[in-house]
Amino acid sequence: MLTSNGFTKTGYTFGGWATSASGSVTYNDKQSVKNLTTTNGATITLYAKWNPITYTITYNGNGNTGGSTSNSSHTYDSAKAITSNGFTKTGYTFGGWATSASGSVTYNNKQSVKNLTTTNGATITLYAKWNPITYTITFNANGGSGDMSDFAMIYNLPKTLTENSFSKFGYVFVGWALNKDGEVVYKDGQVVDNLTIVDKEVVTLYAIWEKEQINSNTSSNTQNSSSISFVTNTSNDYSKTTSTNISSNSNTSVCLSSEKSSISSTTNTSINTSNKTSKQEYVRGAKGCNGSISSFLPSIIICFVIVIIIKFNKTMKEAQGKENPQAS
Repeated sequence: MLTSNGFTKTGYTFGGWATSASGSVTYNDKQSVKNLTTTNGATITLYAKWNPITYTITYNGNGNTGGSTSNSSHTYDSAKAITSNGFTKTGYTFGGWATSASGSVTYNNKQSVKNLTTTNGATITLYAKWNPITYTITFNANGGSGDMSDFAMIYNLPKTLTENSFSKFGYVFVGWALNKDGEVVYKDGQVVDNLTIVDKEVVTLYAIWEKEQINSNTSSNTQNSSSISFVTNTSNDYSKTTSTNISSNSNTSVCLSSEKSSISSTTNTSINTSNKTSKQEYVRGAKGCNGSISSFLPSIIICFVIVIIIKFNKTMKEAQGKENPQAS
């Protein structure tokens, strides 16, 4: 009987004995043999024959949300590509394979490998490794003005949106939409995440505006009403007066009067809108019309009316003086 094999070879199993290094197996381990030679005292050499081990690689999705990857069979000392990844995970890209769930990447996708184990018939598990996608948020003023910097995001990592710095005259900012005519989806400064599942995508948020509301506390008794009163003296003895009322669509009151010693007029203008009251006084005397003129059109018209009335007063007085020379 042949001596039991005591040799070893990493990654291989003993297959038997051959009569030459390159020959095939002739005798099994511990096989009973006889008459291996006819020469007295000869030495016969038997050569160990080795068989490479085989093993299987299985693939673990390690948190995948879809897909599958087929197992692959491998032979020791023979290089072979691992199966192309077929797993998917929403919001992530495949980064490679690790030898443990929490390990770092050891093999790239479809990498050629060999000798992952020395144990015959072993099963090796490779774990998919995932990288969260990154994307960018840009801000669109949507008719407003100003500048806002882009905003970098990582999937599954919540982040607070940059506070709005756009402005639009006559409007107030109410939030962000995903298109220019859309509904508000995100409020100013809101914490957001996972706005897309596409790697490197640019997500645009559009400012949404509402017209600014102006509140008025004008009394209902005076709203949309105005009056202009002119009281003119056409004689020196104040026996004759003329009163003129002009109505317009504003809260304006004007009163004109003339005195004996000089011709003058006083205008009191009161404008009430949006809880603000402005009072302006116009005095016309020998030097003309003093004071500031409101930017409101009705006040400009009033100023012209005052000038016309004063001139009319003066003309009437001169005409009366000619008719009654003794009175002058």
